[in-house]
Amino acid sequence: MKIKFLIFSVIIFILFQKDKIAGKYRDNFGSEYIFNTDYTYEYNASFHFMGFSSKGKWRVKNDTIYYEAIPSYDTLRIAGKRDSLILSRNKTPQLISANSYEEVFWPKSSGEQDVHKNKLFFKDRKLYKIKKNGKLITKKRTKSDRIDGEKFDPWFNKVTE
Repeated sequence: MKIKFLIFSVIIFILFQKDKIAGKYRDNFGSEYIFNTDYTYEYNASFHFMGFSSKGKWRVKNDTIYYEAIPSYDTLRIAGKRDSLILSRNKTPQLISANSYEEVFWPKSSGEQDVHKNKLFFKDRKLYKIKKNGKLITKKRTKSDRIDGEKFDPWFNKVTE
């Protein structure tokens, strides 16, 4: 009986954590995370005509969110060559066809995938980045395009459930 109660308690705790974290978070620097209840996430960031994005899976342990990007690939089809895969610059895979490599348009500012593993700390409806030494990033910082030097919070605030 005690084991059943313990298993039930753990399942309820895990479900509560998932629902508590799921939602959209934004920072003051043009980045956002969307954590879904099916343990998938999406990350988008843009600044100075550049965009970064990733999609993947997440899990939570205590109050730390661990997430890992799943890269998407475009199919590159060059006439007379074998098809190959290249890291996509968009969220959805595409077919890129050309007669030669020179015909392929490689825009530098159209966006890139941010493909990595990482973790965030969840506390009071906020997500904090974690330094390599394990400490939270809480010090205010300035935006690169601000002349007045105004400082902003570095964390992500929850904006929707």
